[in-house]
Amino acid sequence: MSLKKRVTNLIVPLFCLFVFLLSSGSLFAADSVELVKQIQKSFSSIKRQTVTAPQKAASELSATMVLFEELKDADPANAQISRFEEQIAKLNQDLEKRLGRSEKPSVKTAASQKAGPAPEAAQKSAAPVAVSTTAGADLPSAVTSRIKKIDQSLDKVKEALAKQSVQRAQMEFKAATKTYEEIQARYQDKAPADHPEMVAVAGRIAVVNSQLETAVGSAAAGKAAEAEAVAANQALADTWIARMEPFISRNSNKYIDPTGWGKEAAEFAKIRQSYGEASAVFADYQKVDFPLGKTMGLKNAENSLRTVLDDLRGTYAKEDTAKASEEWLNRLEPFVTSMGAKNLIVSFTSSVEQMQSQKMIFDEAGKLFAQYQKAEFPQGKSPDLQRVADELADRLAKFPETLQRSLAAQSGNVEQKLDQEIAFLESKQEWKSDAGKRPYCLSDERINEAQQLVDTAVGLLPAGDPGLAKMQEKMATLIKMNDERRKIHAERTRMIADKFTGDGKSEIMNKAEELVIAKISGCKVLRSTVISEDWQEESVKEWTDTTQTVIRYRTTRSVSAQVAAKKTDGEVRLYTLHIAKDRRTDGSWGKLYGNLHSDIGDLILEKNVNQ
Repeated sequence: MSLKKRVTNLIVPLFCLFVFLLSSGSLFAADSVELVKQIQKSFSSIKRQTVTAPQKAASELSATMVLFEELKDADPANAQISRFEEQIAKLNQDLEKRLGRSEKPSVKTAASQKAGPAPEAAQKSAAPVAVSTTAGADLPSAVTSRIKKIDQSLDKVKEALAKQSVQRAQMEFKAATKTYEEIQARYQDKAPADHPEMVAVAGRIAVVNSQLETAVGSAAAGKAAEAEAVAANQALADTWIARMEPFISRNSNKYIDPTGWGKEAAEFAKIRQSYGEASAVFADYQKVDFPLGKTMGLKNAENSLRTVLDDLRGTYAKEDTAKASEEWLNRLEPFVTSMGAKNLIVSFTSSVEQMQSQKMIFDEAGKLFAQYQKAEFPQGKSPDLQRVADELADRLAKFPETLQRSLAAQSGNVEQKLDQEIAFLESKQEWKSDAGKRPYCLSDERINEAQQLVDTAVGLLPAGDPGLAKMQEKMATLIKMNDERRKIHAERTRMIADKFTGDGKSEIMNKAEELVIAKISGCKVLRSTVISEDWQEESVKEWTDTTQTVIRYRTTRSVSAQVAAKKTDGEVRLYTLHIAKDRRTDGSWGKLYGNLHSDIGDLILEKNVNQ
C-alpha cells in the first residue's frame, strides 16, 4: 500500500471524528505545544537557508505555513500566533528579495494539504455520520501495546529528522503506519476510528507525516543545491587550472623550464618573465576559497606550479641579491684584495712610507664603510658582499692598534736618532774653553733628516699624543743647540792662507772656483786659496774596473784648495776642494780635475773671508 493511501486511510477516521465532535460541541486540537516547537525550529532553518539556498528556504516555508494553519485551528488563542504571523511576513519579504520575484510561497492549509481522494465517510454526504457506541470503552491490551509501538516509531522518526536522516525517518514512519493498519484490520470492532485514543494516535501520525513531508522536500532541495554547488566548485577549479596550465605545460609558450642546460640568454629572460607572471597568478590563486575543496586536477596543477616556483624562487632571489650587491662589492673589495693598490694591510711595518700610505687607505676605507653601513638592501646582501664587508670591518677594527705599534717603534727610532744627535753635540765641548777652536755642527742634511722623521710622525700620530710632543721638544732642542754652534762656528771660521809654492797656482785656483760655481748654483766667489804647500804625487798599481781584468799604473799629482762663496740666500760658505791631474803615457800631465769635500761647506762670516 502506498504512503499516500495510508495517510488517506488515517484521514477518514479523523474526518468522522471531527463530525462527531462538532455534533457534541467539542473540537479536538493537535498538540499546540509540539506545533509551536516545530514551527520555531523551521523558522530557524529557513533563516539560515535564505542566503545560501533561497529556493530550499521557500519550500520549507510553505511546509511550515501548513503547521501554522494547524496551530491556528487547534489553538486559536495561542500567544505565539501573532508573533508567527510577523515572522512569516518578514521571511516572505526576505525571500522575495533573494529570489527576485514578487509571488510568495504558496500557502496550503491543513485541509488543502490533506486533499486527495475523498474519504469514504465524506463521499456519503447525504448519509448521517454514524457514531460508534464503543467510542468510550477501554481498548484491548493488544491495541494499547500496538499504540505504544506506534508512538515509539514516531519518536524514532523525530530523532532521525533531528539528525537529518530522512531515509531512516521514512522507514520508521512506514513501521508506524503499518502497525496502525494492523489495528484497523484486526481490531476495528474493538478499536473503532472514532475512539479517543485511536483519534489521538491518528493525529500524532498526521503531525509527524507533515514533518516528514517537509523534510523530504527539504532534502530534495538540498540535493539540488548541493549539485549546483558541486558544479560551481568544479567550474571554479577548472578556471584556475586553465590559468596555471600555461606555466606547467611543455607545449605552452609560457612554459617554465627550471633546467638550465643548453639555453641562450633570451630563453632565460623569457623564463624569468613567465616566472613573474606565474608568481602573480599563484598569489591570486592562494586567496581563492573553494567551499567544497579542491579537485584532484586542481591539486595536481597547484603542486606542479608550486614546485617550479619554489625551485626558481631561490635561484632568482640569489641573482637579484647579487645584482643589487654588485655596486658595493666593487667599491669595498679593493680594500681587502691582496693584489690591489688599495689593499688595507693589518701588520706591523717599520717603513714610514708604508705607514703613510696605509693610513691614507685606512681613512678612505673608513669613510666608505660608514656610507655602506647606512645603505639599505631590500633584497639582502650577497654572500660575496657580506664576506668582503666582514673582512673590511675586521681590518678597520684592528688597523689602529697595528699602526700604533708601528708608530711606537718608529717613534722610538726617531727619539733614539734625536738623542744621538744631541749627545754628539754635547760631547764636543772643547770650543767652550778654547776660543781658537770651532764647535762641531750638524750639517743641514742631518738636521733635515731628523726633521723629516718628526714631521712624518706628526702626520701619523693623533694630535696630543705624548710621544709626539716629546719628539717635537727634542727636535727643537737639537735645532737650538746646532744653531748656537753654527753661529759660533761661523764666527771662528777663517780661510787658510795661500801656502802653495809650486807651479800652476792660478790654474789650480781657477779650477777650484769653477767647481764651486758649477756645484753651488748662483753663488758668487769671494776668495780662493791653495792651502797645500806643493803638489803631492803618488804612483799606484790598480785595476781599471770592477771586473779586475786589466791592471794599470797611475801617477797623480794633487793639492787642496779653499773657496769662499756667497750663496743666493746671503749665506757665505767656505768650501774645501781636492784638485788633481794624472801623468800621461808620454810623461806630460793631463787636465786638472777635482771635487768638493762637502757640498755644504762651512759657514763663515763675510767679514772673516779676508782675515
